[in-house]
Amino acid sequence: MTEPDAWQSCQFGADSQLEHPNVHDNFVYALNVQLEEQVLVLHTQYRDGAGPYPFIDLRFLGVVAHHFDDLVAPSILFDIEQVDASWIVEVWGDLFVSRKNYGWPISDFADLADLSLQLTKSGVVGYRVWGSCGLGGFILAQTAEFRCRTCPAQMA
Repeated sequence: MTEPDAWQSCQFGADSQLEHPNVHDNFVYALNVQLEEQVLVLHTQYRDGAGPYPFIDLRFLGVVAHHFDDLVAPSILFDIEQVDASWIVEVWGDLFVSRKNYGWPISDFADLADLSLQLTKSGVVGYRVWGSCGLGGFILAQTAEFRCRTCPAQMA
């Protein structure tokens, strides 16, 4: 079994869309969340046409919160966009307010403006996950990186 490549920083374009790696139309075959380590990994593979195609892992570090709708197989990515944390807070404001008393996404914020300010001050940015089928939502994290592999990730 070949070891995966080293982790590299994701590159986002001037339009905020993920340019490298290209994960448009990649299937999300697994995700791994390590709550205490604040890490979330989307395990993906492109499956159209003749292969073989590499597997691409997207790893988000310093994860404060994530939320996905329609988490089902198949889940196919349309794109991932890097946005301000305040944009995520604005769009999903009702969700944050409804979970505030449960310490999510952080244990203490006065209102949505305060939440946005605290996230921004701590270096958190938003990643909007666009699904063309299945999985869609957001990740609030400090950074995103990727690696390629020749075989699927092994889940324990």
